[in-house]
Amino acid sequence: MNTVRRGTFAALLLATTMAAQKTHQIGSVGATLRLDDSWRRQTLDKDDDADQFNGSKGGLLGRRELYATVRELQGLYENEADDTRALDMLTVISDGEPVVVRREAGWTRASRVIETKLGGIELVFHSQLLVQPGLAYHVLSWSPRSDRKFLRSRTEELLEGFAFPPEDATWRTACAPMRHTARNGVLQIELQAAPAFLTKVPNEYDEQLRLVSPDDEHIVMVYDTIDGATPEYLLGQELEALVEYESDTRELSRKPFALDGADATLMICQSKQSTTHTLLMQRNGSGMVLRYFAPGKASDPRPVRDALLASVRVAQLPAPLSLPDVPPDPAAGRFWPERSAKFFARSANLAALGTWSLSWSVSLTRDRLLACDS
Repeated sequence: MNTVRRGTFAALLLATTMAAQKTHQIGSVGATLRLDDSWRRQTLDKDDDADQFNGSKGGLLGRRELYATVRELQGLYENEADDTRALDMLTVISDGEPVVVRREAGWTRASRVIETKLGGIELVFHSQLLVQPGLAYHVLSWSPRSDRKFLRSRTEELLEGFAFPPEDATWRTACAPMRHTARNGVLQIELQAAPAFLTKVPNEYDEQLRLVSPDDEHIVMVYDTIDGATPEYLLGQELEALVEYESDTRELSRKPFALDGADATLMICQSKQSTTHTLLMQRNGSGMVLRYFAPGKASDPRPVRDALLASVRVAQLPAPLSLPDVPPDPAAGRFWPERSAKFFARSANLAALGTWSLSWSVSLTRDRLLACDS
């Protein structure tokens, strides 16, 4: 009779268990979900682009059912209000059940348990949002109410197998800040933002720069202002525009300060739905505005917005090239090569040659007309 020592049997059992594990790719940027073979990847709804799983089990006490979906979300989820708002949008069957937030090492978990009745069947849903900066995963699992204990244990098993994209994932490189500039001919505004959080998109209207978050909830705009106008007038115009967009907008604060030699003012406005930070920068009569639009209240933590505003720099561009005057030509119609030589000797900006040539042509034509009149 063959015998197997206890230690050897335990090792074989462990090896069998490890071999039964399978790693599933989740989303598009490198997240994974490691589950044993009692979980099956299965299409529950062909119109749902989330990763879908069947975690049901059969046993002596009968079949116990559980189904789950995992959905990748790229966007800025920076505080508990963002987490709750996301869970409200992702689980429309919710009736305002409380959200419990747990902060783990390097990520946040927001959870909500929902009990409801659909099609005459009593169901329990566990709605979880797993969040890192710029990235979130919504895990929705559900079972019949009679299997609620089974649902709880299996959901925890699923969550234990989840892993965010590794540090060497391509997506992580997009989390490093990137330099952006905007200019109006007199001033240049420089700021930094990570492409994973705020991506540059084509400008609209008369903007010099436009950045948008992946979920379109955060918008940054940089644009020119009226030269010579006072800060009071310009910020008043900004407030009117915000009120026109959201009628319940009100101004919370207005703070003037110096920024790289420019006169700056930060105005904060809030409506029921959103908060806008408007940064006006003026120097030598010219000005530019940076507007940061975000959902939620002004008191909600916004580390991405704070970092962007702290990165803003203002510089005055060099004055336009001063070209030499073109003296009247004493001999109408005669070309003076010495004049061209003097121009090239005095001008370091060859790009201005077209402007100077136009001035020369106008002067030459004027001199010829005067010669004809005489």
